Amino acid sequence: MHQVYSMGEANLQSVTEEKDLSVWISDDMKATRHCNYAYNRANRMLGIISRTIENKTVDITLRLYKTLVRPACRVLCIGLVSVI
Repeated sequence: MHQVYSMGEANLQSVTEEKDLSVWISDDMKATRHCNYAYNRANRMLGIISRTIENKTVDITLRLYKTLVRPACRVLCIGLVSVI
């Protein structure tokens, strides 16, 4: 049986997942949705780099990776650390 919370006279609705401070958390305290979101975002950035950049020198690819992909991976790491 689950606890029913209220604020004043109104009962608060129960939710299965919530986004707080840009981190998705489910009612079982797993960050699966957040991890999938961050992974997909980083993967989309890699795809954009692969499809749109013709001159793929190591320097250009590394700069694009650090600018576009790494921040999405950091969101994943920060989300996991804040959950643990």
